[in-house]
Amino acid sequence: MNKVVLITGCSSGFGEITAKTLALSGCTVYASMRDMHGRNSIKAEALNSWAQEKQVDLKTIEMDVVKEDSIQKGVEQILSQSGTIDVLVNNAGWGGLGFIETYSLALAKEQFEVNVFGLFSVTKAVLPTMRKQHSGLIVNISSIVGRAVFPMFSMYCGSKFAVEGMSQSWKYELAPIGVDSVIVEPGIYPTTHFFEKLQSHSPGPDDVVNLDYGDLANMPQAFGEKVAQMVESGNFNDPQIVADSILKLINTPFGERPIRVVADPMTEALYEPYNDQAEALQGKFLEMFL
Repeated sequence: MNKVVLITGCSSGFGEITAKTLALSGCTVYASMRDMHGRNSIKAEALNSWAQEKQVDLKTIEMDVVKEDSIQKGVEQILSQSGTIDVLVNNAGWGGLGFIETYSLALAKEQFEVNVFGLFSVTKAVLPTMRKQHSGLIVNISSIVGRAVFPMFSMYCGSKFAVEGMSQSWKYELAPIGVDSVIVEPGIYPTTHFFEKLQSHSPGPDDVVNLDYGDLANMPQAFGEKVAQMVESGNFNDPQIVADSILKLINTPFGERPIRVVADPMTEALYEPYNDQAEALQGKFLEMFL
């Protein structure tokens, strides 16, 4: 398999693991990350060294998904070197935790800028190439909280609900040009990268608000402790499951790919019937108008 793949958010977590997995499978992988020559320089160097050691075709490139000029420059670099982009994996994203009363509008906007508008902008940038070659695959990393919610995760859940809506609409919109749009829904994967960002982007405590909301105010601490216990016990999902799910989608022919893949053995039995029913209802809804 020799597909040219662009992956966003490869400094760690799902992005890094997916980049390695696809490169080992024979793909030409462009592992993008922001600030590649600054704070992520060590991570970029490590990924490049790994690629040299394994003798795989993986290249790190600079791309900040909230900056259109950075996106365009990255896409042009790939096209100049490889001539095409067959697969886009929109992985870049982060989450915050907190009461809406303590959550600033600026923080909420920042989260949507990355998780929603960044995903939109990168997809828009690669589509002209995919349209011209009449083939392509867009994989959008959502979450199980793009279908159900946790309290105090309203902005993160909201951003992932938005990803779900855009992705499903694109499934129908892009089909005539031979491009598939697929959603991958990971569950709880206690990767250091995600939870470091969760803590750093969560608003500080507000004693007055916390007192008024009662036991729910203890959720951030309880959630963190639960995750720490999962990490220590080893009782959590292996992030490799997400990368393997993406590889399977790449190997599946156009038109045969599902709209959603639940990449979480712990909740798969709960979500798959829900997703199947939603897809059936969606089909009936479209029949009313198309």
